[in-house]
Amino acid sequence: MEVEVSSDPTIEELVVRDATDEQLMTDWSILVGDAVHNARSALDHAVWRLVEASGETPDRYTQFPTAATRSGLKTGSLRGVHPYVREAVYALEPWEGGAGHWLWVLTQLDNIDKHRLLLRMSPSSNTLILVRRSDTEEWGEESVGTEGHNDGDVLRSAPVGTMRRSQTTGTVEFVELPGDTWDGKAIQGWSLPAEITLERCFVAAGDALNAMSRAMRRALEEQEGGIDPTT
Repeated sequence: MEVEVSSDPTIEELVVRDATDEQLMTDWSILVGDAVHNARSALDHAVWRLVEASGETPDRYTQFPTAATRSGLKTGSLRGVHPYVREAVYALEPWEGGAGHWLWVLTQLDNIDKHRLLLRMSPSSNTLILVRRSDTEEWGEESVGTEGHNDGDVLRSAPVGTMRRSQTTGTVEFVELPGDTWDGKAIQGWSLPAEITLERCFVAAGDALNAMSRAMRRALEEQEGGIDPTT
């Protein structure tokens, strides 16, 4: 949705117009789905290589674990990694509601993307307008959003010459659909702003990769120094 100012001889109206570009939405959904899958796959690749670095052989269950609860975390997915790496993963708390909550969200998004376009986008927008006060003749800022409004709705009206549109920004959201495995404890409920969600998921994935790398580096340094990490 976007807004436009329409006017008659005496009044200006801020009106909602449906300007959704469905092809653009589809293109963005494909790109975002690829990015989500790559981030999730990077975690799995890292665990696979860390098993090999420990002199063990990965198997079909080797992957970076996430779960809905701490007790649901599948320890078999870390079989063969160095104990330091295992400790590092558990310290991340990659389960719903844990410190690594957004790693769980990343997994959910990746799973959804396997079955449908990830972004069944619900675009909304916020428009910053300038309104001139009748008592002081000074211009002040107001923010007007399209959420909950339909095409043709009037969001704001004012006498001609007293309202200007300053800036319009759009928001794209992930929307839960019936049957999705989703993140019920997300801070914004079932509707998640895509930009914020992706940023938090990707930062969490980067932090996880760094934590596992540091743990393995510590193990290798101790081995080189003749220290038995099990003692």
